[in-house]
Amino acid sequence: RKMFRLLQPTSRLGLAQLRSQHTRVSALAGGKSFVFSTGQLANQADGATVVTCGGTSVLVAAVSEFRPFYSADMIPLKVEYREKAAAVNIIPRTFFRRDNYMPSDREVLCGRMLDRAIRPLFPPGYLYTTQVFCSLMEADGVHNPDILAINAASAALAVSDVPWHGPVGCVRIGLCDGKLTVNPTVCEMASSKLDLVVAGSEHGLVMLDVGAQEVDKAVLCEGLELAREAVRPLLDAQLELRQKCGRDLRDAKLLVPSQAVANMARVQCKADVDAVFADHSHTKRSRLLALAAIEDMVMESLVVQFPHDSRFTLESAIEGIFRDSMREAIMRTNTRSDGRGLAHLRPVSAQVDCFPSLHGSCVFNRGETQVVVAVTLDSLEAGKRPTEIERAVAGATDKAFLVDYDFPQYSTNSIVSAMKQVQSRRETGHGWLIERAVEPVLPPAYPFAVRASAEVTSSHGSSSMASICGVTLALLDASVPLRSPVAGVSCGLVGSLDAQGATSLNDYCIVVDPTGMEDRYGDADLKCAGTPSGITACQLDVKTRGVPVSIVAEMINQAWEGQAHAHRDIASALPVGRPRPKPNAPVSDLMAIPTSARSAVIGKGGATIRELTLLHKTSITLQDDGDARIFAPNQDALTRTKAALAALIAQSASSGFGGGGGG
Repeated sequence: RKMFRLLQPTSRLGLAQLRSQHTRVSALAGGKSFVFSTGQLANQADGATVVTCGGTSVLVAAVSEFRPFYSADMIPLKVEYREKAAAVNIIPRTFFRRDNYMPSDREVLCGRMLDRAIRPLFPPGYLYTTQVFCSLMEADGVHNPDILAINAASAALAVSDVPWHGPVGCVRIGLCDGKLTVNPTVCEMASSKLDLVVAGSEHGLVMLDVGAQEVDKAVLCEGLELAREAVRPLLDAQLELRQKCGRDLRDAKLLVPSQAVANMARVQCKADVDAVFADHSHTKRSRLLALAAIEDMVMESLVVQFPHDSRFTLESAIEGIFRDSMREAIMRTNTRSDGRGLAHLRPVSAQVDCFPSLHGSCVFNRGETQVVVAVTLDSLEAGKRPTEIERAVAGATDKAFLVDYDFPQYSTNSIVSAMKQVQSRRETGHGWLIERAVEPVLPPAYPFAVRASAEVTSSHGSSSMASICGVTLALLDASVPLRSPVAGVSCGLVGSLDAQGATSLNDYCIVVDPTGMEDRYGDADLKCAGTPSGITACQLDVKTRGVPVSIVAEMINQAWEGQAHAHRDIASALPVGRPRPKPNAPVSDLMAIPTSARSAVIGKGGATIRELTLLHKTSITLQDDGDARIFAPNQDALTRTKAALAALIAQSASSGFGGGGGG
């Protein structure tokens, strides 16, 4: 296979010429200089680019196979993002002093963001395995490399021979001292109330990722307009780079149904499919069974009529009918397959304290989507600490609020051949979205680490937004004093189809709280969460070459209106939070430790304090201000620990000296 790849026609320029041609272009975005260079590194790849801003550089190499992957049901794109210790002049603290092969959460999240930015611009039917590998070469701790990685990936694909409809430009918008700022530094972002990452093509926005401190939707929309203007120089620089040294596009056959196959499939099943989507009494399961029966019937006929076409293209033709039928029904009637109007949310039900022995719990249902949430309180030491690399690269800090999102296969009535060993990248991304949405309303000096575990037990669309509502209710059930409840709502975008069957956004509908099928066959999905005072998190994923800012702003407004309904649903399920923690909830308190008694409390080599923690099953942390923070599983253990500490303090005072020393 390697020899097969090398024998393919590579480019307008030979490999020897490519090695010697080092091309650089630059662009200004937000007052920062972005330098794009190619031709010096990774010349065996189909496309490779280094992007530098200040003292931060990212290398991206893109490689695409020449043989299609017929088993794929979507573009087989693999994105890897790695931050190595050498980039920040650190020797890894692992046993063998090597970089970890298992990616960190930050690397996964950056890779997902990059994937979401470039995936929409691959042509339909391009089922050739493509890998985009991003490596942080150097970091100055001033410029966050995630933005550079997205621009570098776009440039690498733009100069390659891969048929990709880029480029894409990406910027970050912050809200520093009440002013929107393009590409703020890591230090400036530490005090920013908005973290808005926007990727855009010549056709509009292709990716949006937002974390905010209850920012008004008008400010967010203003940030989108600013970002749209800021990406223009980055797009121009990549177009210039491609003009100077881009390779001729390869002749890759797109695996799409022929017009004859598509027409025959339409003749044989369009009316039956229309009837399925017009029947509003269907559940998710019954509708899928009805569509599967139609697909089996039509496949028997198409296999006979088109014996030389692959099964994949025949199935794609039938699924295209499903897609067109659902979209046409929405555009024609403004009514969805479950009978709802465009702006109507599905019915909601919720139950808190469903598992009484947990610190907090909730079962949240929205339509056929169901999420079970469990909240656990623990000591602050149980929180998550970033690695040295994460601190050096992006200024990461300790986290006392954690969210795990779990999406088991049974939630979609499917089976996996082997149980998963690690969390999927999608689960990591959704957990991070929920975390960003809820964290701004937590009390700033809460004495506990909090972990929320959201398990999707039934999925029919918008499971991450249902999880946000469920996490809010579970936290209130655990007596966590939230400043305000957080609710999440998704919005889908459905555009009209032109004569060739391609999406056109000249005419479109926005659907609030989309089902799984509306998400699958729609053109964009916007997830938005916040409080009644403002937005705390938002994500946009698209399937077209770009969505205009005006339409994205309209989707944000629709999601904001949907959130008002969701907040009423939360209030009806639990009008006020639990006034006092449950009897089995942990407790925490501060106790003053005189300086003269600290060595007696610690004991020789820490023996005394370790004995206390093991005896009473507590956690004792001596703080710099002279206090000891005590975490205990219950009030009785806290009382006994404080009594033991008081006895040590009294013994130290009576003896007149500090005792055995702190070791």
